[in-house]
Amino acid sequence: MCGYHFVWVCGCNKTGAFEYITNYFGIDTMGRNDVYKYIEKYYQISLGFMGYGFEYTTVILQKIMVDNPNAHIGVVALHNNILTIYIELGFLGFWAWMIYTWVFQVNWMINHWGEKQVCCSSSVKCTSL
Repeated sequence: MCGYHFVWVCGCNKTGAFEYITNYFGIDTMGRNDVYKYIEKYYQISLGFMGYGFEYTTVILQKIMVDNPNAHIGVVALHNNILTIYIELGFLGFWAWMIYTWVFQVNWMINHWGEKQVCCSSSVKCTSL
């Protein structure tokens, strides 16, 4: 599941597949395609990508607004948690976060609350991706 989300979010944004799919089906992304185009130069999908640190995606978007007031992106957050974490933590940090979130946290919840509660909580987590 973690690999799927990584490939879908980071890979599809970087290759332009996300924009193609949303345009093909007429899905209104409310400007997300434009935002993803602006930030794609700030990351690469590679083992050596180190990330920029926490809140750097906010800095990127603010810089765009200052440097180009006519950009009309109109957002100050990326609205994509997976891509945000990847840009901020880098490749290895991202995978450490994914393993912690989907292995250790889920196991802790199962041990403390039971499997039924965890299934509900995990479903909520998946929809936030």
